[in-house]
Amino acid sequence: MLDDANFGRYISRARKHSETILESELHVQTLAEPERIKAIVGYMKSNYRWDGVSRYSASMDPKEFFTRKSGSSAEINLFLCALLEVAGIKAHPVLTSTHDHGKIKADYPFAQFFNYVLVIADEGTGLILTDATEPFLPYNRIPVRCINEQGLIVKPDSEDWVSLESQVESLEHIAFGMQYELESDLLRVSVKQRTTEYEAYLIRSEQQDTTEIISDLRGRDFLEVRDVVIQNAEEVEKACITSIKGDIPLQRINHEIVITPFLDFPITENLFKQASRLYPMDFIFRKSKEYLCVLDIPEGFVVSEMPAPLLVDDHLVKLQYLAEPVGDKLKLTGTMIFKQAVYDAADYVMLKKRIDTMITRFTELVILKPE
Repeated sequence: MLDDANFGRYISRARKHSETILESELHVQTLAEPERIKAIVGYMKSNYRWDGVSRYSASMDPKEFFTRKSGSSAEINLFLCALLEVAGIKAHPVLTSTHDHGKIKADYPFAQFFNYVLVIADEGTGLILTDATEPFLPYNRIPVRCINEQGLIVKPDSEDWVSLESQVESLEHIAFGMQYELESDLLRVSVKQRTTEYEAYLIRSEQQDTTEIISDLRGRDFLEVRDVVIQNAEEVEKACITSIKGDIPLQRINHEIVITPFLDFPITENLFKQASRLYPMDFIFRKSKEYLCVLDIPEGFVVSEMPAPLLVDDHLVKLQYLAEPVGDKLKLTGTMIFKQAVYDAADYVMLKKRIDTMITRFTELVILKPE
């Protein structure tokens, strides 16, 4: 691979263009290693576009890629490797396979097992995996499609493998505020969604504008959407925040008010439907879902029914639900933390049961009745 014209020698040929970039456009030599790597990866993401093709070997010359400013994952990340090396960063290509291409058999890794190349770089205090194809990811995160067990580091006299598993937890936190207009049979709702890490990436990569979000909400029982604000849409190292204000119909049964505290934001269907499973369950990255609803209790009403407390904490998940009166409000919190990114097939039945419990509890109703 190091002698291949479209891999190792591609990196060597890309050094000339890398020197030009560092001399004329990217002045990073005085920066510490982490800031230098961040600036170089950011430069590649801003100036070169991924064409959507996954490859581990280049199909065009570095000069052509340098001119076109567009190419496959191979052109982009092999060029990135050269740029890092010329900037004084220890960096090596990493052969990998994307999820849709399948797993790598490490005992006999034939070339056809691979279809992608990442870069491993030394920050001085440790090694990071990086990739320059996805502008909506921080410099030290690899694309979701690439989080697939392990990759082969390509360097002289070495056969080292590196884990591709993400060590960070990706959070989705949604807070709801609810007030009533009894005369109009409306529930005025505010929703604030905060996502981090790969959950934020999935939101950003959809590139929805406020018009698309409003259209989606109107298909989800919102009669009117008064305001949508998106924060940190392009600041990839910060949480992505979407704030929504709108109205939904107030549900009544006889004289009672019926509320679904978390609306339809939690999942309502368990994708695990088989009685048993022979293969691991791959969530790709560790997920944490948090829901908080602060529900006003209108004057003249009291809480008739609310979900019971729940706490499950084992090696698979942490599942917690609590509903508690706070003055003239009802505070409801639900948390589901998946403690692993990949679960063994032996855990299937119990994990399926935990998800069923989450769905049941997170969709339970609150009923208010007249005093």
